[in-house]
Amino acid sequence: MACGEDFAFLLTRKGLVYAMGSNQFGKLGILSQANLKAQQPGRLGAQIFSRTQSSEEAPPFSSTPKLVESLAKHAIKKVSCGLNHVVAVTQETGLCYSWGCGSHGQLGRASNNTLNLNPPGVVSHFVTRAIKIVDVAAGGKHSLFMTDQN
Repeated sequence: MACGEDFAFLLTRKGLVYAMGSNQFGKLGILSQANLKAQQPGRLGAQIFSRTQSSEEAPPFSSTPKLVESLAKHAIKKVSCGLNHVVAVTQETGLCYSWGCGSHGQLGRASNNTLNLNPPGVVSHFVTRAIKIVDVAAGGKHSLFMTDQN
């Protein structure tokens, strides 16, 4: 379990991620069913710079746990919540995902506008350098990534 200011995540033994609470800044990582179907499957970095959709497409909150479908194809090892952002790491590959508010660079995803990044996207800095992440932690407006390197 991981908790932010007004939202929470649950992680199952199989690595599935469920979110509930406020979806301000897209921090739940969930979109409407119509928007989820419109997402294009594809390459690893295909959703790196996705921006959250309008409030009509991303629900403002969820009072019940909702599966973060964009992460369902990965076994997630850990989820950590900051004030209004989230970071997660996969079990096998050590890929790191981030989403939510990135106004202070806490998502680690370079973009011209990082305020509302949703759905979760890969932190490409580590992918392009072949760096495996083994642990993550999110603080108020910052994130920490532990690598497997000495």
